[in-house]
Amino acid sequence: MVRDTSTSRNNGWLFMNCLKLLSLAAVVLLSNVALSEEKSVLELAPGYYEGIFKDYLDYKTLVIDVEGNYALVTSKMASGFRLAKALRFSRDDVVCSDSSCIISISRGEDDKRPVQILMRPSVLGWDVVESRTIGAGETVHYSYELQSNNKTPIPAQFFNSYKSLSEPTSPNNDRYAVSGSVYIGYSEGDGSPNLIVVEFQGDNKALVQSFVNDMESTKQAEYNVERMSSPTNGRILTQNNSYSGSHIYLYELLEHKLIEGFDLWIAKDGSALQTRRIKLIRVNPHLKELRR
Repeated sequence: MVRDTSTSRNNGWLFMNCLKLLSLAAVVLLSNVALSEEKSVLELAPGYYEGIFKDYLDYKTLVIDVEGNYALVTSKMASGFRLAKALRFSRDDVVCSDSSCIISISRGEDDKRPVQILMRPSVLGWDVVESRTIGAGETVHYSYELQSNNKTPIPAQFFNSYKSLSEPTSPNNDRYAVSGSVYIGYSEGDGSPNLIVVEFQGDNKALVQSFVNDMESTKQAEYNVERMSSPTNGRILTQNNSYSGSHIYLYELLEHKLIEGFDLWIAKDGSALQTRRIKLIRVNPHLKELRR
């Protein structure tokens, strides 16, 4: 019997090439799996990141400029944003991983106390923990949220709406003739806090203005003001003398400088639709000191 060696050689060649192809396919498959499991590094895109530190009623603005001008600006809301302090840093001070970004800021040669900002992405933006060394080895931590704002920064929008607030006692400025008529703060429901301004006017009227990130225009509404007979000198603000809609209940604290309360939205059938907490402070554009 004559053996066909050419067929055996061909079968062996096909078998070895199939093994090579299978090995190559396995390498490609494993590489794709590894790439799919590898998480991308986070990045702080150019723009403004804004939020409110509720404990001190400070407004935080993180500036990421395309030209490399980076800064964390802390503004006192009670000053109408006129009292502010900026901590500047560079791109080299930002280190991002797949889960967080850390910004390490040096205050300068004369101040050795460092500032570190830890940012983690959240559903609404970024959860931030700001750590500051304030004494001999003592570190304090401040937590707040930042949201991206690709429009005009909210402090600039406030200036446009209240340009004359820097001289509230001017005889030519009747709008701010009454001391303490303008309050600034935030309202907060299920999401992040929004900046609001309540301006108490004559004839038992009040103008409430809401500033929202990523919006050029503000929301304004006029309310009727009714005094409550209570030790806290409270006020009830309602819209258009209607039972439905927004009802704002405010209670004055700290010698009329601080106001707390809530905004209750009521449906036409009398059911409560939404409740938002409110905290306000009287605007004093002549504040001289920004702590921290």
